[in-house]
Amino acid sequence: MPERFTQKQVTLDDNHSTGRLKVSQLMTLLDKHPYQAEVADVFETEKIKGDFIVIDHVDTVFKRLVYINANFERFAIKAQTKHIDISEGDKPVKDLANPKPLIFNFSEYILKGETSNDLDCYAIYDSKNSYFENYDMSKYANRLYKIGLGGLAHYNLNFFKNLAASDHHFNKQKSYRLVASNGELFLRGITSISQYFEYGVDFTFVVAMLTLHRDMKQHHSQYQALRLCCTFRAV
Repeated sequence: MPERFTQKQVTLDDNHSTGRLKVSQLMTLLDKHPYQAEVADVFETEKIKGDFIVIDHVDTVFKRLVYINANFERFAIKAQTKHIDISEGDKPVKDLANPKPLIFNFSEYILKGETSNDLDCYAIYDSKNSYFENYDMSKYANRLYKIGLGGLAHYNLNFFKNLAASDHHFNKQKSYRLVASNGELFLRGITSISQYFEYGVDFTFVVAMLTLHRDMKQHHSQYQALRLCCTFRAV
């Protein structure tokens, strides 16, 4: 069974790559990115939109990122501990290594400055452990779920949730990084609101290629052929 979110190696085949990519094409990766305008301004991409970036397999990596952006929508919400509940799913989720991941329910959350209610998502990667570690109970909770005593884990988590509702010291607001895939929502990470901003692989790739292109134009004689070597996780 294929794993929707596993790391996949991209085959860099010389027979299927031109080794060229227009700047205007590259910039389409940032169509919905919050820093699109800043990147365009810093690199003056309007002036060089017709330039070709010449790096082996740059077009192959670009196509893979286009695929990821088309099939996986990434975004983040903010939520407080008192508004989060965790439950066990009773139906398998297609194409996951763990077919019955835990379900996070956000009774209240903030998305793009707007407050909304009742959102469910499946926990993937290390997101559930990150949540459990808020209470130093990752091993304990995972063990309970594994041996069929998820109700006891839920009792402990619910205790802390109720405590957060009455004591602000236990009520932490964090950023919950979500991804939408095939009409389903998944929680892929939990981070501090004040200390973390996710730029994304697409942003990193665009900025790296524009920086190389600018430097290659300025110091052309110092460069030999460049090749990319990449391994991708979907999100």
